[in-house]
Amino acid sequence: MYPKFFIENFWKGDEGNEVFVCIPFDNNGEFDQKFEKAIKPAIEEIPLIPKKSGHGKENEITEEIIKGILKSKILLFDLSGDVKFGGESNGNVLFELGIASAVRNMTDVVLIKKETIHLDGPKIKTIFWTKDLQIFPYSDKFSFEELEGWINQKIKDVLFQKDLSENKLLPIAHQSLDAAGLALLIYKFTGEKNQIFESELSDRDKLSMLHLMDIGIIRTWSNHIKPDQFEFSYCLTKFGEKLQKYLIQKYGEQT
Repeated sequence: MYPKFFIENFWKGDEGNEVFVCIPFDNNGEFDQKFEKAIKPAIEEIPLIPKKSGHGKENEITEEIIKGILKSKILLFDLSGDVKFGGESNGNVLFELGIASAVRNMTDVVLIKKETIHLDGPKIKTIFWTKDLQIFPYSDKFSFEELEGWINQKIKDVLFQKDLSENKLLPIAHQSLDAAGLALLIYKFTGEKNQIFESELSDRDKLSMLHLMDIGIIRTWSNHIKPDQFEFSYCLTKFGEKLQKYLIQKYGEQT
């Protein structure tokens, strides 16, 4: 499926708890063993869910790959040399990285590459635009156990920076809210209720909901009420839940 068509027509954004791993396939060779013995356990220890990129027909970018790039919490790309590509980074992995660089913040991405470590530092050969991205080299002498610990720490570092970046956005999102939006987040989405039906809202609240959707705080669901009847409802995104906690804490301190 063409990525632009999928993104524009089918994507509903909200991150899951997966780490999407884009790595070459080699029929239980070096890359498959690296995933099973180092990458997968490194992710599970965090704990997050490892999900390996998969291809359909040769060079086909499937719907599942696009979903993984769009909806996973973290993306991990292995740019290590692949004999099928003359010792350079795998072309399929680079194409998936190209999609990710267009639709995700690069703070959500971990790039790793096996290198021979020299006394004066690793010698990394890079391809055109990847020179502008931070690639973490690791020694070709690493055991699977050493590699597991190294990858685990890299992902934890990215998660910390990701959380830090989102926290910086909370005051900005707060400033963009009108009075109706504030009231909806603080008083309507209360307790375990993370869903509001359209029929429960005033016309003013419905307008405010549109703004909340524009800035990624809520998303919509279509609910099948009766055999011939549907109704929209509104739910908080993960960022919306974080913003709600921030607002409740902020205004609770002022009362």
